Amino acid sequence: MFVGDRPVKICSVVRSDSALAFTTAEDGAKTYKFVGKYTQDELVGDLSSAGGGSGPRQFGTTRLIPLDTGSLTAGVLGGHTGLYSTIHFDEREGDALGSEVVLLVAAGKPALLFQQPEGVKSLLVSPNSLQAVGDTLKFSFGQPPDMRRLSITFGQNSLVLHDPDAVDPPSAAHEILPRTMSLERLMYSPANGLCAQN
Repeated sequence: MFVGDRPVKICSVVRSDSALAFTTAEDGAKTYKFVGKYTQDELVGDLSSAGGGSGPRQFGTTRLIPLDTGSLTAGVLGGHTGLYSTIHFDEREGDALGSEVVLLVAAGKPALLFQQPEGVKSLLVSPNSLQAVGDTLKFSFGQPPDMRRLSITFGQNSLVLHDPDAVDPPSAAHEILPRTMSLERLMYSPANGLCAQN
């Protein structure tokens, strides 16, 4: 299971009829538990976490969607899937800065994970919320008056993140994010965490 852009091991799975429950490995002193139902296309149920600095958390009804890999991603987004990032630690600010976009494919359609450490911690934009217009991918999130409308155009091993509402600094309106990892490498990187021994 991916938590943000980190793969986390699934340790125990209980399945009966169309019901499914699983618990993840401990990752950063935090474990995740899912209880729900599955269909051919998705898992729908309740997701919660325990441990970590933020304590227990209920995420409520959650949809988990399978991600396409290999030949299933061919032709989607013109082969531009993968991880694009400028996230770095700024010693003067004492904080992580930048933006990160992970372009994925789910059920033959593009999906997008977007995060900015200083603002948007992690946001999955589902295939139904993305709009492809020529070489540009448009998406929005939030509710008015705080809604953000962003778009992406692709370059050679990079993308440009356009934020028409960015004012501080004005250069943030057009941020170039280099491609730092392919989708295949991201999907098959070792999962994090250790499973408890019974």
